[in-house]
Amino acid sequence: MPHSFLSELIWKALQRCRHWLPANLRGAVMYPPGHFYSPLLDVGSLEGSGAAVPFDGEEYWEHLDLRPKAQREYYAELLERFPFLPFPKRKSAAYRYFTEQDWFVPSDAFTLSAVIRKEHPRRIVEVGSGFSSAVMLDTLAHTQSTAQFTFIEPHPDRLNALLTLSDKAASQILVQPVQEVPLHVFDALEAQDLLVIDSSHVAKIGSDVTFLLLRILPRLKPGVFVHFHDVFYPASYPAGWIREGRAWNESLFLRAFLLGHSQFQIVAFNAYAGCAFPGLFREKFPAFLKNTGGSLW
Repeated sequence: MPHSFLSELIWKALQRCRHWLPANLRGAVMYPPGHFYSPLLDVGSLEGSGAAVPFDGEEYWEHLDLRPKAQREYYAELLERFPFLPFPKRKSAAYRYFTEQDWFVPSDAFTLSAVIRKEHPRRIVEVGSGFSSAVMLDTLAHTQSTAQFTFIEPHPDRLNALLTLSDKAASQILVQPVQEVPLHVFDALEAQDLLVIDSSHVAKIGSDVTFLLLRILPRLKPGVFVHFHDVFYPASYPAGWIREGRAWNESLFLRAFLLGHSQFQIVAFNAYAGCAFPGLFREKFPAFLKNTGGSLW
């Protein structure tokens, strides 16, 4: 409920006339942010500008097996055998990916590139494409490897700006929401293949997150590697993002999914790894710790 007297008067006035409002506004007025029926936080109720948000910390991971020993061993192998490729800071002719951007930071690029070199996928399906796509294509090009790509991206401007003409000719690019993609695209994935997801980050009726968690992940064959982006630790999302109004909730739903599906195991979780064993990266790849990114495998 609104806190100030003026806000409450405005809210009551809107309540009286909500039946004449467009449907979307009607729902927002009926249950404003912070109302117990609203999925949106009352951002104004959050104290100060600190890094913490109430009821959103390490304890909300306590029943999920983060597999610290196995993760440490996996990262140690990646760091030892598959060092960070010499990606340039800015756009260049030799590489599609460059590090001076905020969409897919170097720590995420390192893990993605190293997983590809270690696991040798034959098929890669990506939901939400852009700089991560560039990392994958660069990795294969600079290691003389190949894979069959399917990019699912309803807003492909960034992807098209990064891909070459030959990339576009050799890849399947589906300019549509993932909910409309035939299921056989995902059924074709086999062990060691990759499903790389960077979604809207919002679970709701009809959303991509709901479709992926309830329709796609349970049907995947054993051994398929799944990546989710913008998953952080210990908080669900940076407090600054929440305070600016982002109502993302994918991380919460993903955790609930993993708790109920023991056949899925966490292999690599950048944000957690940076907290759990920073010394491993400080020795081999210190840039990882500057921004651990948001990749969870």
